Amino acid sequence: MVELIEWVVPLISWIVTHEGTTEYQTLWDVRSSPIHGVGLFATKGLAPETELFVVPEHLIQVGDKFEMAEWVIDELVRDSACDMSDDREQCLAEIEEGDDFWLPYLNSLPEDEFRHAKGSILYEASLNDDWEVGEDLVETAIMACPSWVEDKVGYNGWLLTLSIVVARMHKVWIRDDMGDLEQEIGIVPLADLMNSANTPGLVPNVMCGTRQEDAAFRCWTTKDVAVGEELLVTYGDDHVTELSMKDTYGFDLE
Repeated sequence: MVELIEWVVPLISWIVTHEGTTEYQTLWDVRSSPIHGVGLFATKGLAPETELFVVPEHLIQVGDKFEMAEWVIDELVRDSACDMSDDREQCLAEIEEGDDFWLPYLNSLPEDEFRHAKGSILYEASLNDDWEVGEDLVETAIMACPSWVEDKVGYNGWLLTLSIVVARMHKVWIRDDMGDLEQEIGIVPLADLMNSANTPGLVPNVMCGTRQEDAAFRCWTTKDVAVGEELLVTYGDDHVTELSMKDTYGFDLE
């Protein structure tokens, strides 16, 4: 029996309610992964070019890693403001309409050590107060920390959130004010649950991209996938190196 992960169904329902499509449980499921913490796994044999899900443009948040980390913290702090209220539902109801919109996605973010990115320099740095470790990525992150974030969650919370964000970002195409598509990086709910095959011995079997007609983000299989096999993407392209994984995504593969 597959263990039920409590935040999965609300996340899927939220995506479908807001014009997305998924083949959840029909073709794939979200399960605990012995290597990655949580991942997507095929529930049946899948042929190449099988569409797995589509996330609409308005559920994609774009920005650089610092902007995305600040956005996540801002949303979490806003929601947690009602945690100590005697009537949390009433408190949330009084919050400006739309502020709780992202809660199903925020609940899918890692809360325990098992799900945090293995080998993340930023994650390791978030566990202690010694940031003078000679890592340019960490030093740059500390310098980029907004003052209000430092006050709310400290440098540790900032580095922890950054470690989550950089491990989950995708290249996307978003329509500008003129309706033209321009490439950005950002967070794509559900797609960010798929793990990377940039680990020795693992092979990617999924590709994702933006659908030109509506800028929706879709993912599909690139090869035959066996039942029970994890669905894996890859960071970057075939030219990704240990150095680029470290500088761009904060992973030390050594």
